[in-house]
Order: sequence, then C-alpha cells, then structure tokens
Amino acid sequence: MDITKYSSFVVLSLLIIYLLSNQRWVLVSGEGNDLIDSTCKTTDDPNLCMKILRSDPHSSCADVKGLAHIMLEAASAYCNETSGQIKKMLNETKISDRPVDKFMRDCLRLCLEEYNIGVNNIQDAIQRLELNDYYKGIIDTQASVNGAITCEEGFSQSPVKLKSPLTDRYYHFDKLCEISMDILTELR
Repeated sequence: MDITKYSSFVVLSLLIIYLLSNQRWVLVSGEGNDLIDSTCKTTDDPNLCMKILRSDPHSSCADVKGLAHIMLEAASAYCNETSGQIKKMLNETKISDRPVDKFMRDCLRLCLEEYNIGVNNIQDAIQRLELNDYYKGIIDTQASVNGAITCEEGFSQSPVKLKSPLTDRYYHFDKLCEISMDILTELR
C-alpha cells in the first residue's frame, strides 16, 4: 500500500512539473507575440514585419534586439537571393552588338555589384547591432538601400530607357530594410 501511495505521489508530482513547465513555455510564447506586435506597430509596414518575424521560430523568445537581428537576416537573405537572380539574368541576356542588349548587360552588372555590396552592408549592420551601435547599423542598412536605388536608376538613365526587371524585388528589399531601420531606431 505504501508503494502505491509513493508511486501516485511521484506520478502526480511529475505531472504537475510537466504542466507548469508547459505553462511557462506558453507564457513566454505569448509574451514574444506581444513584443512582435508592439515592435511591428512602430514600423513602416506592420503586416510584413509581423509576417517575417512570426515565421522565424526564434522570434517568440527574442527581445527587441533579437527581432532586429531576425529582420536584418531576412533583408540580407533577400538581397543575396536577388544577386543570384541577377547572375541568372546575366547568363540569359543575349550578347550582341544591339544597344538594348549591351545596356541591359551593363545595368545588370551594375545591379549585381550593388546588391553584392548590399549584402556586405547588411552584414555590417548586424555586427553593429551586436555591438549596440544602432546608429551605424542604420547607416549600413541605408547604404544597402542606396545601392538598390542606384541599380534602379541605372535602367532609367540608360539611353534606351530600359525597364528594370528588378523593380518588384527592389521594393520588397526596401521594405525589409525600412522595417529593420525602424526597429534599430526603436533600440536607440
């Protein structure tokens, strides 16, 4: 009889510990979502901010600095992905003497250079974030946006007035960077 009482006590104790540990996890998870909501409400695009942050499993237990890191990583990944697409476009663009083909290749080369620099700038911003140098993190992030703007302007300034095939990607990248800078500003 004593063994049965002891076993019941152990099982009940383990059940209580299990339930309490899960309750704590739910609480932390809920607090993380509240922080995501309150942080994203201060940004240029709250819906995109919440979508990006909620899709990352580390965001539920992150502080504001952690959320900034997640957003900068998303911007860096998107910038890097854009560089890959530009390389593909360069490989698919005709090599000819036609002015339109020559200018398209020149613009794409410029864009590839600017987006590659942009990846480095975002990585610099992440390092600044880790050093709590939020102001310089904002400057590095803005520099990557400026490079993407230079890419877009290259198409509009060409003598044959080319339409940029990267405009949609530029706008999305700009949004990711704006959100990142908004969160960095909140940290200042």
